[in-house]
Amino acid sequence: MKEYRYQGSKGSYSIQLFEPERLATARPLDALGVPPFEIRGDSIEEAERTILIEIHQREGYFTDDIKRDRNLYVRLLTEIRWRVGVGFRMCEPPFSPDRIESAAVQLREVLELIVFGSVVNNRAAIETIATAFANSDVKQARKLAKRANPKYWPQGLTRLGAPEALRPDQLAENEWGRAYGFASDLLHAHSPYLPPIDYVAKVPELEQWFRKIIALLEFHRITLPNKTYSLRGEMSPNGVWVFTYKAIDPRTASALANELAAKVEAHLKAGNKTYRVPADQVAFAEMNVHGFKRFERVAGDSPDGYYLALPGTPPSDSPPSVVPCS
Repeated sequence: MKEYRYQGSKGSYSIQLFEPERLATARPLDALGVPPFEIRGDSIEEAERTILIEIHQREGYFTDDIKRDRNLYVRLLTEIRWRVGVGFRMCEPPFSPDRIESAAVQLREVLELIVFGSVVNNRAAIETIATAFANSDVKQARKLAKRANPKYWPQGLTRLGAPEALRPDQLAENEWGRAYGFASDLLHAHSPYLPPIDYVAKVPELEQWFRKIIALLEFHRITLPNKTYSLRGEMSPNGVWVFTYKAIDPRTASALANELAAKVEAHLKAGNKTYRVPADQVAFAEMNVHGFKRFERVAGDSPDGYYLALPGTPPSDSPPSVVPCS
């Protein structure tokens, strides 16, 4: 067995070469975010060469650009969640014009933030869209968003991350203008020649729009323009979570997925009911959910991990349905 220290861009690794088995292993010494792994080859030279290539690929999984975009979207989604919560509270008794108008303000702000979401990595586009909104040119704002990113509308997902066709309870792209117009009508000065506005009668529709937004953003994905990655977002009463999906070659993805599956299987066979998966590995964990495992978030869990559980072994708690944020 031959062993040496290898310096990568994120830290150093112990490389071990087992010639009879044509096996090379890499163990991080101070490299963060890269789990230990091994590679077999037709020769020990091929295994060594491949494992060094793999180190560079895995270190590049999360770049500074990806972290920046993810953090920006976390902030945006957090603001949406907060505004939705305020909107619901303003729709509660005692009813008054100022409370209903406040709810309408929150609805309009949330609708604008949804448009910002998938161009969050394009500052120039954000600024031109914001200017259009400021000038009350709503149609132009949406045109600018679509020009910057033809796939600007969030894609609904199942709880396990699979693409899902738009449901009737989710806000559709073609409903955006109607919801925005409804909120704006409540905020414009009302002609004294018209009957007074029945603000209480507006509450059910306000709440309906907020619920549609929640249903859309509970589990969703946004595609960023000119990027090799997309962002998966989750919004619930417990908080918001955003994960990054980066395009990598199938061989690397398969190796990481098999690696994780082996760890999970050993952990569960040892008598443990759940296994924590670091957020950076969620994309690879999801590749294996159709096997012997279930893949769930445990309610109230911190945002940096998921749990895998055996079929028939429910997590300690199941994810809650999204309800108005308190």
